[in-house]
Amino acid sequence: MQKKKLTALLLTLALCLSMAACGGPSPSAAGGDPVTPAPVVIDAVDTYAAIPSSRDASVEIPIGVTVPAHVEGENCPVAVLVHGFLGSKDEEFGFFANGTDETYPYESMADQLLSLGIGTIRIDQPGSGESGDDFRNYTLDNCVSDVQDAYDYCMETYDFDANRAAMIGWSMGGKVGPKFVSQNSNISTMVLLNPAADNGATSLLTAAGAALDWETLNAAAQANGEVFNETASGFVGRELTMSKAFFDQVNSSKTGDELTAFIQNGGHGLMIYGDQDSVINPVTYQWVIEHSGMAYLCVPGMDHDLGLESDRPDYTRIVLDAAVSYTYRYLTAA
Repeated sequence: MQKKKLTALLLTLALCLSMAACGGPSPSAAGGDPVTPAPVVIDAVDTYAAIPSSRDASVEIPIGVTVPAHVEGENCPVAVLVHGFLGSKDEEFGFFANGTDETYPYESMADQLLSLGIGTIRIDQPGSGESGDDFRNYTLDNCVSDVQDAYDYCMETYDFDANRAAMIGWSMGGKVGPKFVSQNSNISTMVLLNPAADNGATSLLTAAGAALDWETLNAAAQANGEVFNETASGFVGRELTMSKAFFDQVNSSKTGDELTAFIQNGGHGLMIYGDQDSVINPVTYQWVIEHSGMAYLCVPGMDHDLGLESDRPDYTRIVLDAAVSYTYRYLTAA
């Protein structure tokens, strides 16, 4: 009799161990429902890296990424921030990311988006920022390719939601960005800041004497196949030679048409511009708005620098508030 009892006890114990190993019923509080495990929270990420370029195996693309803290298994909305000519992944004074109190009076765009649960992806375009690439490779197509590489890498590496994605582009980023978006139909929201967003290069024809003196540089590139940009070189402290391909691709660009298609296909688009822009003719902003049907915000008195170089933090504040709130509104509603 004792042997039978011992055998039954051992069988019961073996069955319990087998159920536990095979994912049997969860333990429960005495007399209560099964205990629900606490959600696992993934810490926020603010990191820099270099990833390979698909267009040239010898080239690495410097990227910056922020990811908000989130529950494991959930994906976060994300915004791709695209810098302008001679810009960088963090942009002037840290406007895009990592500005300091000494140089920039507000939280950066990336930090503000992060506080609202939205991540960011940023890159240094060819020959810009920390990129080791030759500036001759700074062309519209190469910029778009590098942004695409960074986007694909980050969507695979981090917990980003492909169906809640936005693009924010400043200046020439307003030409690179829409072309990138035209290749990614899941991106539903776009904000452009003083963008070169017309078809072709008409918007740049007023930039005589600037770092991108279009008529002078374009003519030289067409004649010689490339052109040394002395003014831009002085700004960044290194020699910058620009290829004819850059000018050809911008001259033949269809950014206005890309924006029209984006809006017609249900996208949400906002243009923020200054009526005193000395780099891009504000008249072209009106053409883009009428052509595409984008929403817009005109900041009276603001130049191309968004108030950063002209020490007008009130302009910068308006731009930041409008860009961040618009992005948040549509990404969280998606």
